[in-house]
Amino acid sequence: MITLAKQIQLKLKKFDEVMIKLKTKHLDKPDIYADLHKLNERIDEIQKLVDNSN
Repeated sequence: MITLAKQIQLKLKKFDEVMIKLKTKHLDKPDIYADLHKLNERIDEIQKLVDNSN
């Protein structure tokens, strides 16, 4: 059985893949790219919490 922490890690990995695609798509739009970057920073904080809980 997969633990909750592992499930969250898998979802965050999938999110990272989507985020890379979005950032690449919106490189020419600084305002959107900046918002995506802020969102990515928040997700990184969550990733650190999950990693530290193991």
